[in-house]
Amino acid sequence: MTGRQFLAIAASIAFVATTAPPSIAAQGSGITYTFVMQVHVTDSDGKTTDGITMRGHASMLGDQTRIDFDSLNGQLAGIRGGYFLVLNGGNRVVLVAPKAKRYLEMPMQLLAQHFTKLTTGADGFVDRHATDVHVDAVAMGAGPTLFGHSTTHYRLVDVKTINAPTNTERDSIVNDLYYAPDLKNFINPFLSYAPAMAAGMGMYGPAYDQQYMAARANLYQGGAPLRTVSDFTITVDNEKRTRVMLTTEVTQLGVADVDASVFDLPADYAKQTIGLSH
Repeated sequence: MTGRQFLAIAASIAFVATTAPPSIAAQGSGITYTFVMQVHVTDSDGKTTDGITMRGHASMLGDQTRIDFDSLNGQLAGIRGGYFLVLNGGNRVVLVAPKAKRYLEMPMQLLAQHFTKLTTGADGFVDRHATDVHVDAVAMGAGPTLFGHSTTHYRLVDVKTINAPTNTERDSIVNDLYYAPDLKNFINPFLSYAPAMAAGMGMYGPAYDQQYMAARANLYQGGAPLRTVSDFTITVDNEKRTRVMLTTEVTQLGVADVDASVFDLPADYAKQTIGLSH
């Protein structure tokens, strides 16, 4: 991803998601939390830009999670007013669109790939491929305590050369991820796949994707990280250098009574499904 693309996603457009107040019945002990993705860009001239890419809140009960967005940048305008349901421990991912009165079921991997293209602004018409690829992940030991939960620190390193018709770009990315193993069913694809969204999984050819997915398999597999800090150095044509700091993190987390009905799919909504192409 170029520095210009990061600047594009940094411009946030706010909206407020409206939901019905929870009923007293069908409540149970669950978890609620808020999260944010923010970016800090320093271009080759030393100019800095800060922005919020997305901000949202989530409710968890058992193996079900509902994710609402409170603000999104312009590239993500297509899912405004909707929300995601992660059901059966991540086996079902559903985008619910109240305005259209429909919902769309998809595999988790497809959601990550689609969201990657939206956040990076990739249109699919520019030929890009990655060479000189090195992607690896290692466990770094204990991390900081976050919201009363001990964390484990993993590091995902992603280095590649991106070849496009108009330029050559060298990316060096260091992702530091902090997981809380005692949080069960803590599943949020927008937290788990933050490095992929930024790095461009699914955009630069099978050689890159294979290394990236192999590295992901070495990360903690029991849930999403509470915090991910991604440090990018992007060099275009061996001259222009951009430094990007992308932070995706939970900002508040606590036990709460969660109304089980927020995970129900409306009976009068039309259902659509989409799968991975083979």
